[in-house]
Amino acid sequence: MTAEELAPPARGRRRRWEEVPIPLRAEVAARLGAEVTAATSVAAGFSPGVAARLTLQDGRRVFAKAVARDWNRDTLALHQREAEITAALPPATPAARLLLSVSRPGWTVLVLEHVPGRPPRLPWQPEELALVLDAVDGLSKLLTPSPVSAAPASELVGFADGFKRLRQRREAAGDPLDDIDPWAVRNLERLELLEASWSGSVRGDTLRHFDLRQDNILVQGSHVTFVDWAQALVGPAWLDLACLLPSVAAQGGPAPWTIFDSHPLGRSVSEEVLAPVVAAMAGYFLLRQSLPPPAGMPTVRAFQRALGLPTLAWLRHLRD
Repeated sequence: MTAEELAPPARGRRRRWEEVPIPLRAEVAARLGAEVTAATSVAAGFSPGVAARLTLQDGRRVFAKAVARDWNRDTLALHQREAEITAALPPATPAARLLLSVSRPGWTVLVLEHVPGRPPRLPWQPEELALVLDAVDGLSKLLTPSPVSAAPASELVGFADGFKRLRQRREAAGDPLDDIDPWAVRNLERLELLEASWSGSVRGDTLRHFDLRQDNILVQGSHVTFVDWAQALVGPAWLDLACLLPSVAAQGGPAPWTIFDSHPLGRSVSEEVLAPVVAAMAGYFLLRQSLPPPAGMPTVRAFQRALGLPTLAWLRHLRD
């Protein structure tokens, strides 16, 4: 896969640390016990909020995230949830430790430990992909049963209804769905029924990150760290593997099924159990690729479109 064929970078429009109100920045400095002397923004991720490495007056480095309700209301709630999840993770979890969080009307700021490392190189390299896949397996063992109170995947609202909403759009507005793969359009009703059985496939007792992709992973030597736990929920041990693989394929890696079918977490999962999950993911991406972008996130739809292609290919591999 050439650079031109890779999915667009998972990058949005980040705000700067200096845009956080002075009283909030002062409170963070007071609780850290040192002034911030430098702030370097991190481009990765779609959030319209702040993501910055902070250097403190005493030489320490930390990582800060912040968002305002005016920038994106949903992201504000996600940051608050991330603080709750991250604070409750067991110490052995390969995740950045939460140092402090500050919530004030319309604002949330998180400060986490600075984790050395970088996202895996793109296109995905076999050695780093193998390292990450091993880490995903280890993470599932560590987080079973779930050590954190989180919602079950089976009760997730507004996710497994993409094909249903596409079918409704076609029937209500006469939309020919020209931007959707013809195979999916021909099989909308069948795929709608398949995604509707999502809840029966995702019952489990493992805490799942549920947003694994290259920009939420850091590698340093042989160590892998998983960041941004705002979407965490409880489900089957193999769910994170299934969620990661479409982005791997879109960013230069192998087709999803070539990894899933031989991975320790995936090889015992039947097609009957897996297909509703892949259908739910495919419907999610196909529906959202043509919607207006959320506030402050102008690049996310192109990324979702890129992920929809290998996810739909995986679904066809399972169903045809």
